[in-house]
Amino acid sequence: MNRIQAIIKKGILVGTILCLTFATIATQTMAVFTENSAKQSRTTRQNIADAYLSDLESAYVYRGKAIKPDFQVITERSEERDNGDGTITVRTEYLILQKGSDYSVTYKNNTKIGKATVTIRGRGNYTGEQSATYKILPRSVTIKTLQSAKRAVTVRWGKAAGGCSYQIAYRQCGRKSWNYTTSKTTGKKIRCLQSGKRYSVKVRAYKKVGGKRYNGTWSGEKKIMVS
Repeated sequence: MNRIQAIIKKGILVGTILCLTFATIATQTMAVFTENSAKQSRTTRQNIADAYLSDLESAYVYRGKAIKPDFQVITERSEERDNGDGTITVRTEYLILQKGSDYSVTYKNNTKIGKATVTIRGRGNYTGEQSATYKILPRSVTIKTLQSAKRAVTVRWGKAAGGCSYQIAYRQCGRKSWNYTTSKTTGKKIRCLQSGKRYSVKVRAYKKVGGKRYNGTWSGEKKIMVS
């Protein structure tokens, strides 16, 4: 966790102002959030690589079109003042930068399932650039039918868009560990089960991209007695 993240977690949010005050034996520190950084007067350009991207999630769900997350870019500047009594007051402003005037945004690989990249580049009072990544994951699927046969169960579920395959997890009720199998279609017959026992089944979509697997969330569990 960087310094700005720590401020956000410890601060008290009031509208668009975040205030945090704390003190040591020799130093008193104040922090305040302000907006409209483009109006701030600056003598030097600040590197946007030191900024914090707030509200950018680590993963989003695939929806068949470009995913451009909403986030804020926050940076800081500090001023020290000698109080004349052996203490120093440090005032730190955390500035919420303005898209367009303070920075530009570009995206890469943000349409398909996999790893997407967002890059911000400084403008005006800001220079440099910073990139961050986020995952685009398959949607959750829903089990439609679960049918019992002799020592087997057939499960069918809805299709997940994006060229996904599927992982099926099943276990005998009362047991902790799951067994797994996969399918490229929206159905699977699970064999070699124990007759007269109740089983639980769940399914999730996944896709392999560049050697890495991106998993959707599991469906709800469905239970059935095996013939």
